[in-house]
Amino acid sequence: RAMLRVKRDGEISDVMERILYNGMLSGRSLEADRFFYVNPLETVSGLSGEQPGFTHALPQRPKWFGCACCPPNLARLIASLPDYAYDEDQGGIAIHQYIGGKIHTDAFGSVTIEHESLYPWDGALRWTVKANERFTLSIRVPGWAGEGARLSIDGVDIALGDVMEDGYASLTRDWKGESLVLLTLPMKARRLYANPRVRDNAGCAAFAWGPLVYCFEGADNPAPLCMLRVKREALPRIQPFDPNLLGGVRTLKIEGLRLSMPEGVLYREEPPQEEDITLTAIPYYAFANRDSKDMRVWMPEA
Repeated sequence: RAMLRVKRDGEISDVMERILYNGMLSGRSLEADRFFYVNPLETVSGLSGEQPGFTHALPQRPKWFGCACCPPNLARLIASLPDYAYDEDQGGIAIHQYIGGKIHTDAFGSVTIEHESLYPWDGALRWTVKANERFTLSIRVPGWAGEGARLSIDGVDIALGDVMEDGYASLTRDWKGESLVLLTLPMKARRLYANPRVRDNAGCAAFAWGPLVYCFEGADNPAPLCMLRVKREALPRIQPFDPNLLGGVRTLKIEGLRLSMPEGVLYREEPPQEEDITLTAIPYYAFANRDSKDMRVWMPEA
């Protein structure tokens, strides 16, 4: 928040969003009764949390800690979310995060803004602005949206190229009565790559949907996960919203391979057999809420 007040920069807000929807949410279980101190990008049964060098990356969230400073900090962060979502200065009001609710300010006369959406499961974002003053409304357009975002006010399309500045669409106008601002984001599954200098991620890909990072868990895929690969040319497919899975999520499907060798063979000159398989990924924040299984975010490509 302090950095955004020094310079309003969409890259800062994008990082904030990635933390809120992934690293922050994954720190607690879906029932909010277990907590992580470390958010691992991979867990392996019999290794994570047990073997020397891997005791910090637990496969399951503990119920409590001897020094439990992070759980109350998490509660404090949730209580302060409005301060991360909205901000105002002498020039106007900025919307950093898409969190539903209503705000009111008297800094520019009487201004009320109400936000409605199903974000992050849907990219249709709606703000109702009630005001009779001139000010600037700045709305962050996430970097992951690319050039596919669309903006309109009261049904009139706004050319984003004319109003974008440092990742924000700045709308300066005389607001009169009630106005409807719509931002439509291109929600699609995306494949991500790390710099190959990151040795553990070299040759691997990760997947995302909107602001959500996805992971592969043993509860949905055959174990061990180290025997699985994603096909490099395969297109990830987002699935319909399932209200009965992990509190309500959209899973991701992608075609891959399962490698194998005959039982008892450790090394041989022939490569492993390859079996076509459809892999399933879930939002990273929801992992480790079922039986203790392997998990990984970065999956090797083939």
